[in-house]
Amino acid sequence: MRVDLSLWADFPLYLCCWIFPASMLLGRAVGAQPPRNWIDGALLLWGAVAVGCLLLRRLPRAEERRLFLRTALCFGLCGLVAFRFAWPVGLPGFNSVAWAMELKPLLYVLAAVGGMAAFGVPSAARFRKCGAGLALLVLAEFCVTWFLTGQVERPVGSGEINYDGMLMVICLCFGLGREHRGFLRLMALGILVTFSRTSVLAATGVLICFGPYGVVRKVCLLFLGLAGVWLSFQVRGLLGALEALDRFWMWHTAGEFVLSAPWQAVAGFWPGSELPFGVPAPLSFLWSAQARQWGLAGVHPFNLHAFWLRMGATWGLIAAGLLAAGLLAAVLAAGAAGWLLCVPSRGMGRAGRALRALCLLCLVGGLTMGLVYCNNLGVVLISAFFAARRFSLREPRFRGRYLQMSLNVIQEDYAR
Repeated sequence: MRVDLSLWADFPLYLCCWIFPASMLLGRAVGAQPPRNWIDGALLLWGAVAVGCLLLRRLPRAEERRLFLRTALCFGLCGLVAFRFAWPVGLPGFNSVAWAMELKPLLYVLAAVGGMAAFGVPSAARFRKCGAGLALLVLAEFCVTWFLTGQVERPVGSGEINYDGMLMVICLCFGLGREHRGFLRLMALGILVTFSRTSVLAATGVLICFGPYGVVRKVCLLFLGLAGVWLSFQVRGLLGALEALDRFWMWHTAGEFVLSAPWQAVAGFWPGSELPFGVPAPLSFLWSAQARQWGLAGVHPFNLHAFWLRMGATWGLIAAGLLAAGLLAAVLAAGAAGWLLCVPSRGMGRAGRALRALCLLCLVGGLTMGLVYCNNLGVVLISAFFAARRFSLREPRFRGRYLQMSLNVIQEDYAR
């Protein structure tokens, strides 16, 4: 009997799109709210099991060499990243909590790569179905709340509805074909009722640039997206309240620092070190609450929330600028997108839109959200880029062939 372990490739999608938000909704309903960070433990455990399975493999020599080279390359790159994180440990002003906050993307990359090497890359169809399931969950909460209170209220979802909206945008990138319009409309409606400005703008940009629509419909989508952003301000009571736009003030504070100390901004700061930022009045309450929660003093990169701000603070403006330029080039040119993930030009057809749409999502979403720093977005977003590459090549679902071959050999030995 063959043991198919490729189903475990979809575990992060099921966990982040279905299990995690459903558990948080159920916890709120019964008055026993679980901690949000339990999903971190589940994802890291999944990655650790995957890496352990790879270490216990029995493979033909050619497959073993290829796996060794790929694994060595991945862990070599991660080692370079880890060196930057290990260097400041023990230096004056070092804070272990702030340091661990910036280490999260590295752990998510290791978990995602290990899981995909062992179990396989999730299929594009799985992204569509999980995104549609999350949209149904958010729409159900919105309708039930509306029915019970008689008012239009913002859903809560997993506790961070902005992240749920961005999850649906990630899944929407795999439903841009004409044959997937049902999934696309359902996810678009789910994104709209999250009242997340960033998610609505990202989804609008993806649909206008890569959606299966004509010019007239794309113009209508533009006005619909702008109306969704206005509705978000209206429902959340933020119209005319500039002091309530925390992301604006974070960018404003970072911009003031860049103008005052450009060379330091270019080099970045060691992970775990305090940022010499002033605290504007609109952010004083938010940052003070976060400081009390984590027992920290001062401003650290995780206080900035946005991916581009955090990356610029940790890696410097040059690294952040190069990454942004690469993503923008991939959005503007199919050839650049193919070069970015080693996809030949013949594979950049309809499915290549998924790859470019993900790049656009990172550019827009990173302005206000942490993306790979977020516990229910990081692993899914990393997996999405690998899935988009295989989707672009029109390959069948990539199964965890290394572990599968190993199990088959073990079973054959046992049978004999």
